[in-house]
Amino acid sequence: MKEGTTIDELYSERAPLYEKYADSPFAISTLAHPQVVGSSTRGMWNFCLHKNNTPRLRQMVKLVEMGNGSDLRANLINEYVYSVALDNGFKVSTSSSSDCHGPHWGYDCFDGKTIIMAPEKSKEAFTDALLNNRVYASFTGNVKLFYSVCGIAAPATLPITDRYDFHVELGSFYEDASTVPVKCQVISDYGMCVKTVENFNPSGFDFTVESDTARYFYLRLLDSEGRKTWSPPVFTGRAIDKSTQDVLVPLEKTGFTAVDESSGAEASSLLNGKPEDTWFSQGTTCSIVIDMKKEQQIAGLGVYHQMFDKMQLIADGVDMHLALSHLPYAYRISTSVDGKADTHQTTGVFRIFSGEDVIRFPQHPARFVKLEIFSTVGVNSGRGLYDDANVSVAELTVYRKA
Repeated sequence: MKEGTTIDELYSERAPLYEKYADSPFAISTLAHPQVVGSSTRGMWNFCLHKNNTPRLRQMVKLVEMGNGSDLRANLINEYVYSVALDNGFKVSTSSSSDCHGPHWGYDCFDGKTIIMAPEKSKEAFTDALLNNRVYASFTGNVKLFYSVCGIAAPATLPITDRYDFHVELGSFYEDASTVPVKCQVISDYGMCVKTVENFNPSGFDFTVESDTARYFYLRLLDSEGRKTWSPPVFTGRAIDKSTQDVLVPLEKTGFTAVDESSGAEASSLLNGKPEDTWFSQGTTCSIVIDMKKEQQIAGLGVYHQMFDKMQLIADGVDMHLALSHLPYAYRISTSVDGKADTHQTTGVFRIFSGEDVIRFPQHPARFVKLEIFSTVGVNSGRGLYDDANVSVAELTVYRKA
């Protein structure tokens, strides 16, 4: 790139290369560290896969980068985009890389590896494996993983059924007992863990999952130090749901109050319209109750996550990874008209932490809205370093249908 070259000129110079990629059936792209707190932009990256999912894009994107860099602590939230991509129709698996920006590539870098399941070391074999999801990420790079479901080796699309018999085989590339998986979690639609298996034979084990709605599964393995390995996916043959998204409008929050029932602490700063003012719970869980002071029709709750500015965190001497560990993970939303008889509306996990996450439920009358958060990203990471991470939330907004 010549000095003084503009961005438009740069794209113009490279247009022939881009056109070749666009037309090539062998083009492979990745969602690189999808929820990194960038230096070039204020805040966190968000690929907005619910909007950016054209057929060609879904064809080209084959990988989600789960781990990168030289510091294992940094890889707390990238993994959630794996399920987000699958929920939006992307046929992807996982990758891990060193992300070394310097002259000594490969030295003093992240141990994570991308394991490619190919019959030989050739460009053709590797390309075929990448195009067909026969690849997975491991934070230690030392987990050999093979699994089948209903007798069909992963990755695969299965015949539709409501019973899934898993067979898992494990091994290692070199001898290191600390890297042996001790926990296996089965992740399905919307990033929900539907099965946890522990105390299994380290060389292999079997289990069953029953579901008449699941669209995909993948395995999340953890060793005794919380280091993770993610399997390629299996698809059940069920179509991705295309539910309509009714337009929602926010309710005027003047006069609303909020309290954390878990501690009795006041939490009305969550309603002040200033998401830059982060509220923290006193413990690793919380139960925030919004009192709207009168019964209203409601159809959703907007949760604005903590805003991050990497350069400001550095300037303030705040550990960025510790800051990320406070983000909320598992939640439940309930409502009531009297503050006593709660009606459950929805349960889930947060997976996109850039901006506001609007959680929808059927419109109905209520006065009180309760948001229970059962764990944080740090606690869910499986790494003891973050076991005491309390909950951070920036802003809450109640919505109704337009």
